[in-house]
Amino acid sequence: MARDFTAEAPGRKLVSDITYIHAWAGFLYLATVIDCHTKAVTSWAMTDHMKASPISDALDMAARNTNLTEGCIFHSDHGSQYTSRELWGKLRSLGLRASVGRTGVCWVNAMAESFFGALKNESTVGPPPSDMSCTGPTGAGKGSTKPASATTNDEATHHQKLPNRHSKDRCST
Repeated sequence: MARDFTAEAPGRKLVSDITYIHAWAGFLYLATVIDCHTKAVTSWAMTDHMKASPISDALDMAARNTNLTEGCIFHSDHGSQYTSRELWGKLRSLGLRASVGRTGVCWVNAMAESFFGALKNESTVGPPPSDMSCTGPTGAGKGSTKPASATTNDEATHHQKLPNRHSKDRCST
């Protein structure tokens, strides 16, 4: 792709990457596929692991959501997920051509990296309330997301779902 993230029409060039999203219960991994013409995320998949399968799932979604041209270029970084047999087999089955950036060069996938930077910046809500007053001291109040396995307030703190800015269960202190 020679760092040319433009395309004359949709479905001709795609970029993809995978990143982690910090959640209260641990990390989630988000794989996206972005069309270079529309600059839109055409597909995505989220899992609890950073293997090739979420990227493969995102490609299946892209094939359903986008009219991919024969020989469409699928560009990614040099991550092990993107150089796996599983993913290269998926690319072949969809008629896509692989384009992989050089190792250690971050700007070869700048479009995908830029999207993740904006996503993480915009989705940051802030720390949880220090006294857990939304759910009471045991996490058993209205709107509680305390799992049955959490038995103490310290354990519950690590499992609480952080309310987003649109949630009606958000604390108003």
